[in-house]
Amino acid sequence: KLKSASLLQSGTNVEMGNGYHDRTHRRSAHPKIAIYTDNFGGYDVVREDLIPHVPPDVRAFYFLDETTLKKNEAALEKWKEQGWEFVVHDLLAGTSVVEPERLTAKELKFSPPDWLLTGPWEWLIHHDANIYFQVDWEGESGFQFFQERQHQALVLLDFCHAHARCCGVGNGFQCLEHDVEYLQNHPEKVSKSFVSILSWRDAVKKRLEDKTLSMPHYFDLCILMRNLKHQKAGAVLDAFNTTFHKMHEVQRDQQFLPVFLEESRLTGDTDAVNRSLLNKVFHF
Repeated sequence: KLKSASLLQSGTNVEMGNGYHDRTHRRSAHPKIAIYTDNFGGYDVVREDLIPHVPPDVRAFYFLDETTLKKNEAALEKWKEQGWEFVVHDLLAGTSVVEPERLTAKELKFSPPDWLLTGPWEWLIHHDANIYFQVDWEGESGFQFFQERQHQALVLLDFCHAHARCCGVGNGFQCLEHDVEYLQNHPEKVSKSFVSILSWRDAVKKRLEDKTLSMPHYFDLCILMRNLKHQKAGAVLDAFNTTFHKMHEVQRDQQFLPVFLEESRLTGDTDAVNRSLLNKVFHF
C-alpha cells in the first residue's frame, strides 16, 4: 500500500514546488512550515489514533527505516491519510556507545538532509514520534505564535515548566542536575555513557562558577522549532551539528545543546516556551 504512495528516499531531492495543499481559502500570511519526525528500529510504536492532520502551508515528513516500514504498514497508512509523507532513511553504523538506531535518530534531529534545511518553508519543526503536535490555522493562535517569534532563531520547550520541579528562570543548571538525577534513577537509559554525562555536568558547573557560562534555560528536546529565515539560522546549524557530533559519544542530548547554543551566541535568540502554551496552541 505505502509503496504505491511514492515513498521518498532521504538521499534524493524531494519535490518542493507543489507539495502544499492548494485551497482557495488559504491565508497567504500563514508561514510555510515543514514538520518531521522519525522512528528507527521500531523504537516508538506507530500509533493508529491521535494522528495530526496536515493543514495548508504545512508539509509533514515521517522518516523511518525499511524494518519499521514493513512492521507498521497498517498504522502508517493512517498517517498517509492525514497527509504525511514517508522518507526511507538508511541507518548509520553506530558507535561502541550509541547503537545505530539511536545515532540515526540524533542525525535526523540535529543534522537532517539538506533539502529539509533549504526548502521553501520558513519554520522547520522536529518532534519525537510519540508526541502529538497539531498545527491548526482555523483560529488565530497558531498564526500568532509564529508571528510573535519571527525575531527568534529557535523555539524550544522550557524544561523548567515541563516537569514537576521548577528550577526558576535563570537557573538552567538546576534543571540539568534534576535531569542527571533522573538518569541516576534510570541507568538503563544511559548505561554506556553515564560517566561522560557526570563529567560534563561537573565541567558545566565549573564554567558557571568561573562565569564563562550562564545557562539561563534548560530544555526538553522532544520538540525543536527552527526559524530557517532568521539571520542566525547558520549559527543554529553550527550548534546543532556540534551536538550531533557529540552524540557519537553519549546517549543523551539535553545536557549538551544549551552549552553549544550559548557558545554560538544564541541565548538571546532562543525562546524557551512553556508546555502549557504549546498545549493551548498546538494541543501538545
